[in-house]
Amino acid sequence: MVRLTSVYGSFPAHVLAARLRYEGFDVELRGAIDSLYAVTVGEMARVDVYVPDDQAEDASLVLLVDEVDEVLD
Repeated sequence: MVRLTSVYGSFPAHVLAARLRYEGFDVELRGAIDSLYAVTVGEMARVDVYVPDDQAEDASLVLLVDEVDEVLD
């Protein structure tokens, strides 16, 4: 597993994981996920998104497409 990206907060992490799983990627979330404390900002809220090494390039393209779509909207 390699780190694809990091997001801050449990909700954005779950949304991103769902998007990647929908596209057929295996996803693992590590960090401040569903912790007892609902921290949403700063390093304590960081969640790392991991995918298998052989899926990392394709998964990063999905993230790039999402970024481009946001800019164009």
